[in-house]
Amino acid sequence: MTEEITIKNKVQKQQITDEWLSGIDVKEERYYSIGEVSTLCNNVKPHVLRYWESQFKNLAPIRRKERRYYRHNDVVTIRNIYNLVHFNRYTVEGAKKYFSNKNSSDSTVKFDKTKANILNVINDLENIDRTLLED
Repeated sequence: MTEEITIKNKVQKQQITDEWLSGIDVKEERYYSIGEVSTLCNNVKPHVLRYWESQFKNLAPIRRKERRYYRHNDVVTIRNIYNLVHFNRYTVEGAKKYFSNKNSSDSTVKFDKTKANILNVINDLENIDRTLLED
């Protein structure tokens, strides 16, 4: 069971690329619901998206009749926040400072490949450790 979880996490981490962060696979002319954005952004839970919306000024979906509709630049921003928080180990406050220092609402975050590689090596070592302990 734990092997399945680590394999899923490893696959998700490997899917994060510069193209993923730039939102190339997201159509610019389309509006996305919160559920669709959750799926597009590595299954970030909707309550997390709502929280990030309250914390980040550059994340502002359109609201119509109490529903949120996200645009292309919102999806790119969410993906960049996800990268900062989950892979670069920023706190939400640190990510807010990062975006405020950029002074740009659609700034993109470069994916730190060395940190991702280190995380993958750590996961691989943990898997080896588990298999050795099982034997």
